[in-house]
This record gives sequence, structure tokens and C-alpha cells, in this order.
Amino acid sequence: MIKVGLCNIAGEQEDHIKSMLADIISRYDDWEIERYSLDSLKAAIKERSFDCRLLMIDLFEADDEIRDILENLDREDIRTDIIYITESQNRVLECYRNRAYAYILKPMHDSDIRREIDRYFKEININQKCIRITFGGKAEYIPVDNIQYVESEHRKVYIYTTTGRYEYYSRLDDLEEELRKEYRNDLRNEHFIRCHQSYLVALAYITEHNNESVVVAGKNIPVSRKYRQALQSAMYQAEILRTGDITGRIGMQNLKDIKGAIICVQGEYIGKVVRLVPEKTVMVGRSGETADVIVNLPQVSRKHCMITYHEKEDYYEVQDCSANGTFIDGGEPLKRGDIYAVKPGTDIVFGDDRYRYKLG
Repeated sequence: MIKVGLCNIAGEQEDHIKSMLADIISRYDDWEIERYSLDSLKAAIKERSFDCRLLMIDLFEADDEIRDILENLDREDIRTDIIYITESQNRVLECYRNRAYAYILKPMHDSDIRREIDRYFKEININQKCIRITFGGKAEYIPVDNIQYVESEHRKVYIYTTTGRYEYYSRLDDLEEELRKEYRNDLRNEHFIRCHQSYLVALAYITEHNNESVVVAGKNIPVSRKYRQALQSAMYQAEILRTGDITGRIGMQNLKDIKGAIICVQGEYIGKVVRLVPEKTVMVGRSGETADVIVNLPQVSRKHCMITYHEKEDYYEVQDCSANGTFIDGGEPLKRGDIYAVKPGTDIVFGDDRYRYKLG
């Protein structure tokens, strides 16, 4: 929630600024705008009920009134950014001395307000991503993180979110591309994945899955053969970034400090770490139905190999169960069914040597 205060701004001008702020801020997050007179602002600061992240204040009052407000903010240790509105260029330096984020000279133009508000939110790194849709002449901004899944039917797209359903005329391909652009600089993982010609799902909201369908927000959504492999791969990447047993990316220079883990050191998932619970055997394999650690690659078997970490003695037991082999330190494949004791730092390959792992 972003809260903005408007102080000492008269009538019609205040309504116009409020409308413009609402349009701008809705692109970033939920919002609230609070109106203040100088007296009510002083009272709110004194009572410590003032909690606006940004304050816009008109400077047509006497200097001592504004100075009093600033002193109260400092006295109560209330941190807020201020945009001053003034009709005199002579007061610009004074604005910056008095905790200003920016100033806007009168007469104000819409472009001035939009420029400063947009700059403010970009600089403070409010980064909730939104998409804009229009239906029936009305524009809506939808927070991307709230989207659970999207359905396409005929020429309409239906967006299902945590707060409701939105519909508009578009192509699912176009929305998929727009969502991909929203996360083009995010290296964590795919956020949305196509699972069917008519469906796009948010990985974070998948609660159940198998080869034929996924469950999102209580709805059973079909998975077509065309998208099955990509979906499984995206789910694997999302899984290895979860908190708990899995800690995500690390610096490769820190590998020696990690014990009881499987670490990818070559391939698409390089730097990803899967923590192992000591004395607990885990199955590595391609299928989430049969494996504890999913390596979704064509040459990996559904049940590929079992690994146990013995913390006290600091070694691993590895047992191959696969058709395509498990390889240790670039050597011959392990004999299927035999148990091998290996030391930390050992390289291990599950069938496909393009993807290499290390036992930490």
C-alpha cells in the first residue's frame, strides 16, 4: 500500500492532482490519498498518526508554518519524502534545504506532476509489476503477482487473480509475451508458463500437478502434450529455488563451504543447490511422482539414483537405478544396484554429461 498526503492544496486543483496521482500510483501498487490542512497535518504528526510515504505541500503559506511542520516531523522522527509546490523560483533552494525530494513550479502542468511522481517511484524501487487492460472503455491495472492463471476463449482473454476476474479482447500469445517482458530482467525463474493452447498458469499458484493437468486456485487445468516438457522444466527450476531444503544460487567460489548438498556446476541450472537431510536417502529422477530431487532431462530416468549424506563421517552413498547411467568424476558408469561410498567434492552426472553436479 502506497499512501500519499496532499496538504494545503486548494479545491479544484487538489481534485485534479488526486485523480492524476490515482492513475499513476495504480501502476505500482494499491494506494491511498489523504488530504490535510496545515492544522490537521500538524495534529497528525503530533499524534504520530501521519504515515504517508510521500507528502505534496503547497508553499503559499508563511515560512514559519512550514518550518514548524518540518520541525515536528524531525522531532517525532517521522520519515517522509516531500514534493513542494511553489510559485516562486526564489524558493527553490529553500525547498531543497527543507527535506525536498522535488519541487514543482506554478502554474503546474500535468506533465510536470507525472514526471516527478514517476521518477519518485522508480527511484525508491517500488517494483510491483502491473499490466494494463482496457474493456468497455475502462482501463484497469492488474498486479502481475496477483495473477493465478489466464484462460483464452474465442477472442476473449480471462485473467483470474487473487482478487477477482478480469476480461478483455486480446490474444493469449500477446499477453504471454507481455508477461515475459515484465520479467525479462528477473533471473530467478519463469513466472508464467503455457500449459495448453488456451491456458497460461502462474507457477507460484500451482498446488497439484501430474502429466495430464495442474491445479490452480482449485481449478483443474489441462496440460497438453505440446507444453508438457516445458512445464515440467519450469516447475523443476521453480522447485530448486524454494526456501527450506533448497537455497538457490550461490557463488561458485563458495562451493567448498557447502556440506550435504547436490550443486549444479555445469548446465542450465549452474549454481543451484539442493540441501540434503543427513542420513535420509533421496531419490534423484525425472518424475515428481517418483523422485525427491527432480532433474527434468531426457536421459534422466524416472528413478535415476539414490543418494545419502552421512554427516558424522562426512561422506555420501550413491546407488544407481537408471537405464542411462550415473557417472562419478568422469569415469565409467556405476554398476546398477551397487552402493558406492564417495567423498565430498565428487563430480556426478545423471545420464546427460552436459549437466554436471558436485556433491558438496
